[in-house]
Amino acid sequence: RLVLNLNATGGSARVAILDAAGSPIPGFDIANCDAITANSTTQIVTWQGNSAVGSLAGTTVKLRFETANTKLYAMQFVP
Repeated sequence: RLVLNLNATGGSARVAILDAAGSPIPGFDIANCDAITANSTTQIVTWQGNSAVGSLAGTTVKLRFETANTKLYAMQFVP
């Protein structure tokens, strides 16, 4: 799972997971990411309700954040 520490109150955030070349990984693109509008230290990112990213373990990835009126403090992949 990808966990964020952020304040998106009054705004929103979405995350895409990209491959090493910068192309969106199917199922983990911005369009599939559920909007985050919370103030949380442990916000789990979901893509169409799914938070599992274990299928990407061992793969080089990049993250792309799209935010509006949001403060992102930290991110972490957790089991």
